[in-house]
Amino acid sequence: MVRFGKPTSDQRSEFFQMILEQLGAQTDSALESLGLSMKDFAQLYDATGEVRTISAQDAPAGYLWIELREGIVHIHGFILYDGMRGRGIGGQAVRALASEFENRADFIELGVQDSNRRAIRFYERLAFRESAEAAAPGFKVLRKPLSAES
Repeated sequence: MVRFGKPTSDQRSEFFQMILEQLGAQTDSALESLGLSMKDFAQLYDATGEVRTISAQDAPAGYLWIELREGIVHIHGFILYDGMRGRGIGGQAVRALASEFENRADFIELGVQDSNRRAIRFYERLAFRESAEAAAPGFKVLRKPLSAES
């Protein structure tokens, strides 16, 4: 069973570094397309939405950064520790998020790097589909309806 929790300051810092590592060489171009400096991005991370820890069977599994905006749960960041991937934890986390927000939002959406085929396949298995929303260069926006009517 997956649980969400409130991160410590150290965990928030760790997750921010993980996000930057995952963006890798695309960090500068992604931030530039959003009109953000690294300082702006750090401030956005600190002030926007909610950062959560993810645990599975009482073991730390990763992190999630979400924001509810205009009927959409936007996932700014979702990273599992390497040793926790491939164990169904990511799917459980997305289903728990969908259940939590099904009466408050119409969709869950996120941006994913075009080059991250593993992540794209994962999200597609969970019924995410590419959206027409504009994305930063090298990224696509994926969206999942939260109800049959959406």
